[in-house]
Formats: sequence, C-alpha cells, structure tokens
Amino acid sequence: MLNFQRLGLAAFEGGFYKDAAWAFDQALGRIETIYANNPQAATARSVFHNESNKDYKGEPYERAMAYYYRGLLYLRDGDYQNARISFDNAERMDTLSDAEEFQSDFAAMNYLQGWSRRCEGRNDGKAREYFELAAKAQKGLTAPAEGDNILFIAELGNGPVKARDGAQAQKLLFQAGEAYPETLATVTHGPAGTPVTLPLIEASSVTYQATTRGGRAIDGLMNGKANWKEGTDGVDTALMTQGLMGGDGGGYMAMAGLALSIFSSAMKTNADIRAWDGLPDRIMIGTAKAASPDWTYNVAYAGEKGPVELKGMNMRADAKGCGIVWLRSRPAVYGEAVVGEDAGVAASQSRKKPVILKNKAFRTALEGQQL
Repeated sequence: MLNFQRLGLAAFEGGFYKDAAWAFDQALGRIETIYANNPQAATARSVFHNESNKDYKGEPYERAMAYYYRGLLYLRDGDYQNARISFDNAERMDTLSDAEEFQSDFAAMNYLQGWSRRCEGRNDGKAREYFELAAKAQKGLTAPAEGDNILFIAELGNGPVKARDGAQAQKLLFQAGEAYPETLATVTHGPAGTPVTLPLIEASSVTYQATTRGGRAIDGLMNGKANWKEGTDGVDTALMTQGLMGGDGGGYMAMAGLALSIFSSAMKTNADIRAWDGLPDRIMIGTAKAASPDWTYNVAYAGEKGPVELKGMNMRADAKGCGIVWLRSRPAVYGEAVVGEDAGVAASQSRKKPVILKNKAFRTALEGQQL
C-alpha cells in the first residue's frame, strides 16, 4: 500500500495520470479491505491491528490523501460523480483511527465534495451543505461565486513526519515537516490583457489533520497492546511486591507477577513510524469564472518575508464545463529507503513465506502494468 501511494504521487507529479490512477486504485483497494464501512471490514480491523501484524496500514491523514489524489484525477477526467465519492471517502478516512471514530473536520474534502456536485450539474442544497461544512471547519472558506467554473488548488510545503516516544518506543508522535517559507499562493488568470488576481485561501493543513482527532489536539497514539503493556507493568510490580511481603497465597502472587513481567517485557511495542513521505502541508483553494477557453494563468508564492521564488509543478484540465488547475510549490522527494522502516521488522518479515509471495506479487503487478 505504501509503495503504491508513493508511486501514485510520483506519477501524478510527473504527468503520468493514467499510471497515477492505476497506482492509487491499487492502494485504495488495500485500504478498502480493512477500512470499508461494513461489518466484514470491522472484523478485519480487529485482527489487522494486532501488534504482530506489521503490514503498513497508514494513519487517517495518509489514507485520506490517497483518496484525495484519486479524486483530483477524477476531476481532471470530468468524472464528477466518482470524484465526489473519492472526496467523501477521504473525509471518512479522516474520522477513523484504528477502532475509534471521530468527527470529521477535513475542510478541503468537504469543499471538494461540494465542487464535484456543482460540476455534476447539481448546484443544490446538498452542494451548499458541503460548502457550509467546509466554512465551519476552516475560517475564510466561502462557497464559489455564481458562474465560477475553474477550481484552483495549490499544495504548499512539507507534510508531517512520525516519531517514537515512550519507555518502549510505543507511542506514535506526529511532528511538523521541514520548515518552508511559502505560506501564500496567488493566481493571476484571465484572457490576455485583462488579468485577474485571485489569492487562494487555506482550506486544510495536512499536519493539523495528523496531530488532531475531530479538531482536538493529541499528544500521540499508542495501540491497544502498548496501552495494555503500560498497565501490566504496574500490575506485575504490585503482585510481586504483595507476594514477597508474605501472607496467604503470597508465593502464588509473586509467581504470577513475575510471569506477567516476563510476558510484558517480551512484547514488541515499537510504534510503526513508516510514513508516506512527500505529502504537502497546506492545501489552498480558490475558484474563478472563465468565459472563454483562451484563458491563461500564473502562480506566485509568498511568505512572511515576501515573495518566494519556486518553480513548482502544475496541471491544467478543462473537462465538461469545469476546469481544474492543480499547483504544488515543491516536489515530493523520495529516498531509496522507506521512511521509518524498522530493520528488525523488515528482516523478520523477509523470512516469512507469505511476505515473499506478496512482494513477488507486487513486482509482478508493476511489471504487468503498461507504463
């Protein structure tokens, strides 16, 4: 799943949109196996989240961003119904954290649902509801003006990173990515000779989505076993202390405490910090009206200290009456190794036959794709 996410974003940025769509579909198929909204997936989640299962499953914001990029590709193709469904799934992923559910507050996804519905030709109460939800979650966002038919969406900066904390490195922390100077994006668009300036509005921060649940800040995450291990550390100490003090059943209590201590120490509780590197931080949005197909655009980035010169990347598509311009201030940079990969886990996994077969299947899938 992580490989397909990285491949999808790299292909998207490179302009290989068919391959990007294929890669994201592969990632989303794996996500839906575990996170679909049905009883079978709920049962699978209860098994999948065992600490012994080291398959990468991603955090809510990572799963949401996979649906986000697939939705942008649907917008590019003029498939507005599937675009809306993708953004709806992105919003739903943002509410799921292992066995817990939270209120959605991913404003960009609400806004994009409303935009997709408008582009379907249904500028109705439901579309307005999406825009209202977005405005409620993010100050400054407003519904598109009547007649707007171009969506500008810009991605700025570097997304969050993961780290471990705790006595057994069992706590998963989220931290802001590398600092970046650009915080504003302004688009100049229109036919030659009559340009219009459009400051884009921040719709969401990916870092904020990573570090909050339902709008409330979190210190970090610990899975069920790590939390339970913290509890057994106290229980085993109490049992051994009480047992050594003597009294009826003291020997049994001491033995039980010792057994719990050994079991607790043997548990592998390291948080999984493998991450989808290369994600942006800020998602900026703006809409405009193009009365004729000969319009052009330029983007300028700026920060607290003034203009920031960045070449960036862009994509433009005009489909079925709704245009989309996607912009990104800086490209995703991938190293050879997966960020956060645990050498011990990787070595253990490589010795398991099912994993070897899975890796072979992944390579076969890539080789079979017509790139």
